[in-house]
Amino acid sequence: MSEVKWMQAGPFGVMLHWTVRTMPKLGPPEPDWDRRVNRFPVEILADSLVDIGAKWLIFTCGHCGDAFCAPNAVIERYFPGHCSQRDLVVDLGRELHARGTRLIVYFQTLVDHESEAMRAAFGWDLDPRDKSVFQERWTDVVRTYARQWGDRIDGWWF
Repeated sequence: MSEVKWMQAGPFGVMLHWTVRTMPKLGPPEPDWDRRVNRFPVEILADSLVDIGAKWLIFTCGHCGDAFCAPNAVIERYFPGHCSQRDLVVDLGRELHARGTRLIVYFQTLVDHESEAMRAAFGWDLDPRDKSVFQERWTDVVRTYARQWGDRIDGWWF
């Protein structure tokens, strides 16, 4: 990743905290995570950011609710069934970059506030002070995404 002079030049960006807990404007949320990710309007969002003059988007990949908007083999090994089939980050990166907009991925570094099942899967609760098992597994998750996304993203927010 390069320096962030482009961010300093602004003028501004947008952060969108889109998770499994995000509610639609009207009606109940789609209960099937894959369907919800598949229906995400990438092109409309990318055009809207251009329309308002935003130069970057910070977008959440997984947070608050045990669901990730991109496949990840490591997550599937430890915590199967919680990743979407669609790689929404890749699709966002493609559409945003085509319009000259940058993409930063927001990704959590702790799972203490997540479900008991997720904490157990990644070893969070094995020891109240020693998080080395969690750190090893979670680093592997992040490494997998970093290799998967490559230059399709312009930065991380941890």
